[in-house]
Amino acid sequence: MNAVLSPRFRYRYLPRILWVGGGLAIAALVVFGITRLFPSKDLSTDPGKLSDKPAQVVHTDNTNFPVPAAVTKIAGQFVNTTVTRDHLNKGWALLAPCGVAKLPCLHQDISHGAWVKGNIPVVPYPAYGGAKFRVGYSHKKDVLLEVAVFPRKGSSLRPAVFDIGLHRYGKRWLVNYWAPRSVSLVPAATS
Repeated sequence: MNAVLSPRFRYRYLPRILWVGGGLAIAALVVFGITRLFPSKDLSTDPGKLSDKPAQVVHTDNTNFPVPAAVTKIAGQFVNTTVTRDHLNKGWALLAPCGVAKLPCLHQDISHGAWVKGNIPVVPYPAYGGAKFRVGYSHKKDVLLEVAVFPRKGSSLRPAVFDIGLHRYGKRWLVNYWAPRSVSLVPAATS
């Protein structure tokens, strides 16, 4: 009891305890106020899982269009030819031309011969276990898909998620963008 009433405690430790306690109380009030003003959405109904079922587009505005089957077909061909580095010559035919309407361009002045040799600006991945697609956005002439790629069964590699962009040129859809996502939404395979 004497230690609590000692001058050292009253003048040295008690003010510190009160400041820390007051700071924690204010922080708790701020957090409580923010959670009441800005409630979080319930993500339990749509945890963002990728599916191998046909893509469904949610029409939230006038810019979303149904994704043609040709888009996922071309995206799958791009993964199987260029991303895996198996058939780079076939992958070259899937690329959008450069310099058109200031759109992204993958072959960036690389010649066909250099492309076929494999020194290309496309992040590789041995996607021999398959790929699944989810629509990022879909416009009349532009589509962005999230692509989940999987390695062979038994591989030490983890699944990865990439973005692939396609643009329509006339009646053809061609690939103009490929990049890894910063956060993987794909769970590791369970045994």
